[in-house]
Amino acid sequence: MQKNEEYDDLIDIAHKNKNKSYRRFLKGTIIVGVFLLTFLLKFSVSNVISSEVRIVQEHGNTAEAKVENAGAEIVSSLSSSFHIKKIGKIYDLGKFTDNEQVFATCVFSDAETFQNMIRPSFTSFRGAYPADDKEILLSVETLRYMGINHPEIGMPVSADFYWNDLFRLQNTGEKTFTLSGYYDGMADTSTVYMSEEAKTESGINDYPCALLVEFANPILNTDESRKIISQMVSDKNVQVVYAESPLYTSLVHLSGNVILAFVSFFIMCSVMIFFISQIIRATYKESIRFWGLMKILGVTDKQIASVIKKDELNICLWPVLLSELSAYVIMFVSNRLAAHNHHAILFIFDGKSDALICGFVFFTVLLSVIFPISAACKKVSSIPPLVSTSYYENTGKTDKPVKLLKVQSIKNIPLHLSRMFLSKGKKTFIFSVIFLFLGCETVLAAFSLAAGADYEKAFSSLPDFRVNVSKNACSNMRENLSEGKENRLFSAAMVNDLSEKLHDSIRNISCIKGYFPSLDTDQNSVFGTINLKNDTQIIVQPLDHSTLRNLCSYEKNAGRKINEKDLLEHHGAVIVSKNMLYSNFDPAVSSNMGRTFTVYDTLPYGAEPEEYQSAQLSVCGYAEAADKNFPEIPFAWDCENVVILAVSPDTYHWLGSFMQEQTISVSFNTVNHPEDKTKEILDKWLKDENYQYEIQKGLSNIDLLECIAKTDLIAENQNYIMVSRITMTGISVLFFLLGIIVFLNTLLTEYIRDRQEHILLRYLGVTHKEMIKAFVMEGLIYFAILASLLSTVGIYLIFFIGKLVKKEIPYFEFAFPAHIFLLLLAVFFTISVLLPPVISQISCKITRNYLSETHFFIDKTGRME
Repeated sequence: MQKNEEYDDLIDIAHKNKNKSYRRFLKGTIIVGVFLLTFLLKFSVSNVISSEVRIVQEHGNTAEAKVENAGAEIVSSLSSSFHIKKIGKIYDLGKFTDNEQVFATCVFSDAETFQNMIRPSFTSFRGAYPADDKEILLSVETLRYMGINHPEIGMPVSADFYWNDLFRLQNTGEKTFTLSGYYDGMADTSTVYMSEEAKTESGINDYPCALLVEFANPILNTDESRKIISQMVSDKNVQVVYAESPLYTSLVHLSGNVILAFVSFFIMCSVMIFFISQIIRATYKESIRFWGLMKILGVTDKQIASVIKKDELNICLWPVLLSELSAYVIMFVSNRLAAHNHHAILFIFDGKSDALICGFVFFTVLLSVIFPISAACKKVSSIPPLVSTSYYENTGKTDKPVKLLKVQSIKNIPLHLSRMFLSKGKKTFIFSVIFLFLGCETVLAAFSLAAGADYEKAFSSLPDFRVNVSKNACSNMRENLSEGKENRLFSAAMVNDLSEKLHDSIRNISCIKGYFPSLDTDQNSVFGTINLKNDTQIIVQPLDHSTLRNLCSYEKNAGRKINEKDLLEHHGAVIVSKNMLYSNFDPAVSSNMGRTFTVYDTLPYGAEPEEYQSAQLSVCGYAEAADKNFPEIPFAWDCENVVILAVSPDTYHWLGSFMQEQTISVSFNTVNHPEDKTKEILDKWLKDENYQYEIQKGLSNIDLLECIAKTDLIAENQNYIMVSRITMTGISVLFFLLGIIVFLNTLLTEYIRDRQEHILLRYLGVTHKEMIKAFVMEGLIYFAILASLLSTVGIYLIFFIGKLVKKEIPYFEFAFPAHIFLLLLAVFFTISVLLPPVISQISCKITRNYLSETHFFIDKTGRME
């Protein structure tokens, strides 16, 4: 025999010509799987990026926390912490006024802070940051307010400017600045940026200052951020405002929960790795006998390993390149079509994210290929050539002698054959059933999570409409309260009028009532742990005993102190807010437990509290309403910039002896009327009431009432809802298709594996119809076992998964995907029945060609003579 190296190409060609149809099927399945994975990953990443950008624009900067009045020690502590990625400093310098009314605040931030943490929040930006004390950077909205509709870089801008230090009068009054740039944004656009020279001129020291804080971990929620900051900030005069990171919020919008997003991603990648690995295993196991024959002919193990590696890489990597290219072409075309039809683009092409996605897909496929190829090469080299020729692919053992029976002695030939086929590869049969079960279970779990974690369900518990007293009206009432006069904002007559307007469509009407108390000026010891602002509203609100016990139970389970006995039986209150500055484990909070504070009815401006009746309430605990698992309690204004003093009904009635009750909110659902008609009636009623309020109080631009419609909230978040649905449904469909492909691959592999046995059975007198029946029964056995497992263990696992997810996603609503369950069974049953005849036709054709060469004759019944 000639040198083995000369036969490399011939061996490669011979191996490729073996089972061409099966190889095409393998390549096709890899293309479909990788295409769907790439498409889904790119869609998810694109929407996470766009959502993150939008959240940053709405927030006004990239920071997850803002520390007010921070000193040098705090700056040093934060800078040296490994939890902190970067901090930026902001200084309040002064203000622009118009007829003594402030319309813009002037600040300074260093170039790095502006470039990395503030500028990303702008929707548009032109020019540069101010370089000298004469230059300023304004928003387009502020320029329009000043009468400048067409700004130009370098143009003069005049305004009345005053330093924050009232005693610094130098360079104040009307000044002319040079416009160094302008910007537009979605957040507060009344900020004017000034230069470092202006900061020096203002006389402001480097400390204290405001800090913008970015954490090293980009997926922290407010609870985790608060714990980190509270360990480094102990000064009570320092106020910290927290916000969830943009990436964390984007992932929550995408899948309902960050953990669920990563679990879905991990499962999706694991399924792809296992899926491709199984395909590689099927191809090399099916070729063991071929390689045994090659070894007999003198081919070395090194040559075989080389051919196997080249062939399997050719099967996997080229389809990956093709699927990647196809996916990006379709994405590009989709973007062009969306832009042509004036819709938002679906995919964001970013070099960094695109490289990560492509690299990740290649790494996933490479990881899927390396281990099976290594196992294949090791297996081929370890089996002697003669043993390889009789190797049975799925058990790793050589074929045992088969005791030949007369076909006529078997009563049920198809059943006997199907059992024989399955018994030959018990390990493979058990393994295939387990993998099919897990694949189907993943499909059912994905569809269940997609339906239950739909972001629209986050609004399902809200009423159809909610009419609130505006916070501005409450602030105005406190500032202009007249002693001895009726100061009700949302009167009972107004509630009755609203009910009459919508009498035939309103149902489940609910009113939230409470008191607007005044506090002593020495209450900082009790409320110092809350980020109180000038417009923060304090409300006494009653909660029934069941709700209070639920709140106390939640606080206790969270490891926080709460005095349930004083709350329910004595005159105590739980202080609830979304603006806590310290963790409830902090000594500053714990030391306030049991302290009393004095409350009055809403007092006129300048009144002496000692002249009015008062009451003492004790602090029974603090509750952070911003916690993600906080109980669903209908608080006034949802605790946004509000402090709720939650009390028992008995305490509330006791305070009612001298405090004036106010209706703060009215919520209701509607029936009969179309929603548009109800909204039209409600809008007209609100306009009339707000107009009468403005006339009565002599005010302008202050509404008494405001309406929140559930449909408006859903419309505002429609983009997040659609992205969540498409992503979760896409993952579910991906798993569904992979499950079907794996089932097809399992059956096809077995048919190809046993084709020599099929020829032998035809020798023994088995007819074509009997072979088809045997194949069908084999598939039905798979189907029956799979259906049994899914109907018992599978349903239990789905319910268990739903219970776990409910703990992480409060609005999750479990629903068993019965339609997908039935569809899976129908698809697998159809494959089990229809696939065998197709395969049998191919097998019969091969058998006929083989038998014609051996001069056997097949009669009309399919028997050989």
